[in-house]
Amino acid sequence: MKILRYFVILILFWTTATATTFNDLKESRKMVTQTHETDHGNFQCNTEASCSNHGECNTDNNACVCSEKYATYECEKGHQCCYKRKERLVGGLLQGFLGLFGAGFFYIEQIGWGIIQIGLITGGFGILFAIACLPLCIDCDDNSTTCLSIITCLYSIFFVVAFGIWIYGIVVISTGDMIDGNGVELY
Repeated sequence: MKILRYFVILILFWTTATATTFNDLKESRKMVTQTHETDHGNFQCNTEASCSNHGECNTDNNACVCSEKYATYECEKGHQCCYKRKERLVGGLLQGFLGLFGAGFFYIEQIGWGIIQIGLITGGFGILFAIACLPLCIDCDDNSTTCLSIITCLYSIFFVVAFGIWIYGIVVISTGDMIDGNGVELY
């Protein structure tokens, strides 16, 4: 019964953390989109230098049309197209080959996802949940094999979750469905 209680608490914690992360991603994407739209209000595009040499002026001369690799994010006043976007191909390959250690997430500056990934795979979170399992081990009396199998089972669950996040990362980074840490879409 205690195992079931701990497992339910774990599931509740995980779903809450995941929902919060996805809501934060949606909000940051909205904020960046709004910022890009409002930046065009008083902007005068005169030359390619206004577009940081990474785009060209639109027909109304009130905004830059950035080349595929660049976006407008935290540019100096009077400039646009100064931010080099992260590449989906590079991020996807990093996630594919080194993704169990969070490499793809770190490349696109999604540091939270990278820390979760590396924490799960290296056992950082496994150790925390093993400590949470100690009350179960106290009830085991002299049967330490049961306690060890519970801890092994929990660590196996975290490895499976880490594997799932690895596959998820490959898909969303390679398809461009995830934004980088600054809220700019991948190219």
